[in-house]
Amino acid sequence: METSLTVILPQDGSHNPALGGTLYLLHGRGQSALSWVRHSRIEAYAEKYGMAVIMPEGARSFYTDMCYGGDYFSYITEELPGLCGRMFRIEDAPEKTYIAGLSMGGYGALKCAFSRPERYAGCGVFSAVTDIRWRLNNTPLNAPSYRDLQGVFGAEPEPGDADDLFALAGPAARAAKRPRLFISCGGEDIRLEQNQRLSALLREAGYEHEFQQWPGGHEWDFWEVSIQRALLFFLGY
Repeated sequence: METSLTVILPQDGSHNPALGGTLYLLHGRGQSALSWVRHSRIEAYAEKYGMAVIMPEGARSFYTDMCYGGDYFSYITEELPGLCGRMFRIEDAPEKTYIAGLSMGGYGALKCAFSRPERYAGCGVFSAVTDIRWRLNNTPLNAPSYRDLQGVFGAEPEPGDADDLFALAGPAARAAKRPRLFISCGGEDIRLEQNQRLSALLREAGYEHEFQQWPGGHEWDFWEVSIQRALLFFLGY
């Protein structure tokens, strides 16, 4: 099908060779491939750090191979990198490839990094839906967002282990390659507790990562700071 893709290609990627590379940046539920450029200064950060930024359209898919819909997980992890490599000649070496996202996009970024760790050097997730079963249990059956979940996980939604970040955390911690992981969530965000639980589980399993919390809600002011901190974390600061 036809779909949208927003791409930032810095004019001069050579002035900061410490980073460079490619960032796949995922939007949240109800947003689009344009949301990051409309609501944040991601273009300025891409230029500053010499990084290509690929922002795909994910609809309401949770970046999953849907039960009733597109294979968005396969698209993000397999089809899109090949397409962008051919079209834009961007660097696709795993040691210079990153993935990040907010809310639903945070879930998608974590699922990609946990399931395909060999593809990424780093992963950043902001205000993420980390507990998909919590999301199902706390969504009213008559809500439009419940129909979204049915499209992703089936008429009687039941995520499998491949969709459960808590089930994926253990194998991810034992993987030979573990992408550097940055997690942030606002102190007033209802997703804070589930992010804290995932962080604790990862540390217990031996997956060292950065977890940051500061005042903020589920909002662009928080995500603006988050993406800056994630990029610095990828740089090693």
